[in-house]
Amino acid sequence: MPLSNMLIDSRYPLDKVIFIASGSTSLGSYFSAASVDIPHGLAFTPLPRMVWSTTPDFSVCYEAGSGPAPQSVLRWNLGITGDLYANSTNVRLDFTNFISTSYTIYYRVFCFAPSDITIDIDSTSSLADNFILNSQQNYLKLLSSGKIALTSNTVTVDHNLGYIPQVDVWTQVTSGEIYPPQSNGSTLYPSFGLTGYVVTTTQLIFYGYSSRSFGHYRIYIDKAYND
Repeated sequence: MPLSNMLIDSRYPLDKVIFIASGSTSLGSYFSAASVDIPHGLAFTPLPRMVWSTTPDFSVCYEAGSGPAPQSVLRWNLGITGDLYANSTNVRLDFTNFISTSYTIYYRVFCFAPSDITIDIDSTSSLADNFILNSQQNYLKLLSSGKIALTSNTVTVDHNLGYIPQVDVWTQVTSGEIYPPQSNGSTLYPSFGLTGYVVTTTQLIFYGYSSRSFGHYRIYIDKAYND
């Protein structure tokens, strides 16, 4: 059986989520913005991810830097956008609405530890205590993780798996904040644009920017798609 089809594998650890949070916030219509600061209680800046939705059941949900397109658009490509980043104290969420309907935004946030953190880490969320393995689901199996200096426009990390694996990446700016790749820089760094990266059958390729100091990555044994 291919490794990517295994529930777990003792040679590769299950990734450890060290912080979980969920909640909601109100977002008004037409050019309204809402921000949420969530204290993470960690002694370092974590690697943040989130999903968010306009419905409490998350029947349709979005990642950072994405959102639902409205029926008519004035000059923006998305009607609602959600972004996040992490600093040494908080995970910061920023939502912006460019259409005429107000919304309640529901969010779920989860964080990983950067690979250069060497201290023992306990989860800071009581929600993690409810985690149970489910044999009906598969779990991402971590092959490697790292932090690499973005010293040129193209920086590569070899994995040599022979297929395209699932990969998570983040970029860390010179002042220390950490962003997922989809984020447009939120309100703190609005001009950064998307972080470029490509995954091939042998490499993860970062396309760095001078204002970004490091790339963080997590490469999994699991395939990006089943073939």
